[in-house]
Amino acid sequence: PVRGVPDNPEAWLLTVARRGELDRMRANKRAAAAVSHIALLEEERTMLAAQEMADERLKLIFACAHPAIDESVRAPLILQTVLGVDARRIAGAFLVAPNTMGVRLSRAKEKIARAGIAFAIPETEQLAGRAQSVLEAIYGAYTLGREAADAGGPYQSGLALEALWLASLCAQLLPDLAEAHGLFALILAGEARRKARRDPSGGFVPIGEQDTALWDGRMVADCKVALRRAASLNAP
Repeated sequence: PVRGVPDNPEAWLLTVARRGELDRMRANKRAAAAVSHIALLEEERTMLAAQEMADERLKLIFACAHPAIDESVRAPLILQTVLGVDARRIAGAFLVAPNTMGVRLSRAKEKIARAGIAFAIPETEQLAGRAQSVLEAIYGAYTLGREAADAGGPYQSGLALEALWLASLCAQLLPDLAEAHGLFALILAGEARRKARRDPSGGFVPIGEQDTALWDGRMVADCKVALRRAASLNAP
């Protein structure tokens, strides 16, 4: 606008284009850095939220496994209160009439309220005493998650994966309890082979005939790690 057309229009256009491209690249780098930073913050927030949720779940689980509660109802109480399984399905899993199971669960909840049982992860020395009921409930949840699929219905992945997650938490919380690592390995082994356990018509496929390409290699590897950890503790 001031001096008219440049002496070398092509060179001028090339210089302007190059400078514009450099400006764009710098802006993109800043944006990429910002995106990366935001992603890290979001990941940290998600991890903290997951940790808080894990802590709250474990508090509830171990409260339901309190010694003051009848041992026969601890695992069913965990399944209903923490994992949201209805009393009818729990009754079927424990071979009890639905009405009987409903009464037992109601009485257990009343006892928690009357006794003022704290919803907290117990001290380390108290964990082992409640672990059996907790592990039984987690295994029950995984079994119920697979139940529909075993009957030819849709696979309930939410409950089964929830059981896998809780088993991993217990293995972390109870590092010296062989059975916790054993349960984690057992569920990993089951989930790793899930896609290969049925043929197209819905029939069971024996493990020796399963297509191992359908197995989840990462879960198989994690299963082996958990088994080695359990074996290293020299306990059943």
